[in-house]
Amino acid sequence: RPAAGLALGPEAEAECAELEEAATQLARGLALQAREESLLPDASLAALEEQAMETYRRSQGVAEHVEAETPAEVVLLTYEDFRALRDELPGPMKVLLRAREFLRLPRDSKGRVSSQEVFRRIHNTTCSMRTRTQLKYYDAEGKGYLREQDLENYLYDFIDNIPSLASMIDSFLPFYVYTAVRRFVFFLDPRRTGRISVAKLANSAVMEEFYEIVSLDGEDEVEGAARNWFSLENTLRVYNSYLELDVDQNGMLSKSEFSKYGMRNLVHLTPAFVDALFEEALTYRTGDASSGKSEHEMDYKTFLDFVLAFENRRSPQSIAFLFRVLDFRRNGHLSDFELCYFIHDLLELLASKGQVVPEREDVLQEIFDMVGPESPGLLTLKDLLRCRVGHLVLSILIDVQGFILYDNRESLAGGLEDGIGDERGPDRYDPL
Repeated sequence: RPAAGLALGPEAEAECAELEEAATQLARGLALQAREESLLPDASLAALEEQAMETYRRSQGVAEHVEAETPAEVVLLTYEDFRALRDELPGPMKVLLRAREFLRLPRDSKGRVSSQEVFRRIHNTTCSMRTRTQLKYYDAEGKGYLREQDLENYLYDFIDNIPSLASMIDSFLPFYVYTAVRRFVFFLDPRRTGRISVAKLANSAVMEEFYEIVSLDGEDEVEGAARNWFSLENTLRVYNSYLELDVDQNGMLSKSEFSKYGMRNLVHLTPAFVDALFEEALTYRTGDASSGKSEHEMDYKTFLDFVLAFENRRSPQSIAFLFRVLDFRRNGHLSDFELCYFIHDLLELLASKGQVVPEREDVLQEIFDMVGPESPGLLTLKDLLRCRVGHLVLSILIDVQGFILYDNRESLAGGLEDGIGDERGPDRYDPL
């Protein structure tokens, strides 16, 4: 900056501003690099764990050349062992093994703790700290949160480090990134604020699911890996289903195209729900409006939102998403009017399939009995989240197959829970 009293021209001012920004980003990058380097590498953590094992074996009088018969989970640490282990950690990580952390761990009758549990906590916290530091590199505004574009940049840079994605062709890369980022946005920013805090990202169930794919070596067939949203197999499944629906190949889905969703898997969405979804979701008008031939069409990102909601119906984010679609009058609740609107289409489709058609009032009463709303005759989002069967109620209202599964729940060999709810969902979800 010039000395006091000296003015710069517009070009010089702009150049100074750019230099200041570059210096700030450089300093921030160096600070993050130093923080990341201060974390304990996985190899060092493994060496520490082996050292703890050897110390335990010596204390038990086991010779070093004798293979240990004691499983790692029963290697027990006294408080003195715990403190000695703490002294081996780098400075910033010593906080992980403070005295109060020892007291929080389950202890045996002699006051000892499991080394496996200690190292599990160190490993999980280290991974979280490393992830948080890496994510902060992409925090363009330096305010502790990432936007959707920042997350896309993070994945573009990170994908080369994921062996299980090595076979992905270059042309699919943008669609993989869109598909992956949408899961973060859907579950961690359900109110669509446009940003997700770095701390929330690093500690989320979604990031945990992502790192399950990162940890695969690309060759091992891990059971359940294909169910992981971030696997190459799954992202291709979702993208190819979109291409199959896009009959006119214009890159968007019309209402009639989208209505065929899931029919290979016996999913049959009701027309009333599809209409409501196209009213609620972000869609784009195509065609000539003046000629009356235009219609709203759905893009790939909006399609992803629906797939995430439909395939993870037990999650609070999915229940909230589908509730907003059904609440087409924006009253904050579903009354007899809205419920009967969707039940009407459901019953018509049942009749067309030759199924036994129940009375509308019986279906309506069954739904109220399932939920037990706080206000009689009105279903709120709070009711659906509280009752623990919100995913079943929504399935009944939007999908004929969902109703049929529910109606035949007693005859299902695997039980109803195997038929509806989380076709590809993880073991746990982040809170709403």
